[in-house]
Amino acid sequence: MPNQCCPPQRLPVHKSPIFLKEAVVYSGLSICAGAVGFMAQSAFSRYLAAGEFGTLSTVMGIIALLVVPLAAVNQTLTHYLAH
Repeated sequence: MPNQCCPPQRLPVHKSPIFLKEAVVYSGLSICAGAVGFMAQSAFSRYLAAGEFGTLSTVMGIIALLVVPLAAVNQTLTHYLAH
């Protein structure tokens, strides 16, 4: 009869090396996206008139608010599929 042993213990997700690598990559991408957004806003403010820049900033803010529910749905589906 083969030796029945306990299944190998899995590491908690927050201690997994794969999770750490993905977290670092995601953080780096977030920082890069923020820097690009800052540079774009700086360029827009120089090349557009005050009214045009205000309109552009308003539209970009509205788009950012509309993305939040989509991100929540994405996170919910990811969580559901992971379990």
